[in-house]
Amino acid sequence: MFYYATENNRYAALHIFLVIILACFTLTACSREKSFETEQGKVTVKEDGKKVVVKSENEDVTVEGDENQGQVKIKTKDGESTISYNKNKLPDNFPKDIPIYSPAQVQMTQIMQNGKNVMASLNTDDDPGKVIQFYKKAFSQAGWEVKGEMNMGNTSLLQGEKGAKELNVTVNREQEKTVIALVLSEK
Repeated sequence: MFYYATENNRYAALHIFLVIILACFTLTACSREKSFETEQGKVTVKEDGKKVVVKSENEDVTVEGDENQGQVKIKTKDGESTISYNKNKLPDNFPKDIPIYSPAQVQMTQIMQNGKNVMASLNTDDDPGKVIQFYKKAFSQAGWEVKGEMNMGNTSLLQGEKGAKELNVTVNREQEKTVIALVLSEK
């Protein structure tokens, strides 16, 4: 899922980190600082208020927040990835040139590689046709050039380009809600 997931050892280490973090949150049994030996080496977990930091020799994972808002930062020698989440609010570093449908509730955002890759999921009670019409108009207003469009039943896809950036918008109806998926990537 992340850009460093191509190396099995790193992915396994990250998986171990996330299991430890989840155990800390769900069991609240972690002390302020604790170390573990894994197949990939020593892992240290440090809890400080609303923040948990998991460190190994080559990676750091920081989890801040609660069930309503927060972020997960993953830092490796290859770079940093941030997954932000906030109920009904985009993070401050969300790209300003991505049109956001309103009214919509933010379900999830993920910002990786210092903003080069961005994903967001929103939902609204409005009809999918109304939402896709908004994006067709908003693309040109925000400087995006429409490069592709596809409709398949309850799902519509819209692809735009702006310089080296590509923005894909998927709109579909699920369980009485219209779900909007936004994916930004840089070439």
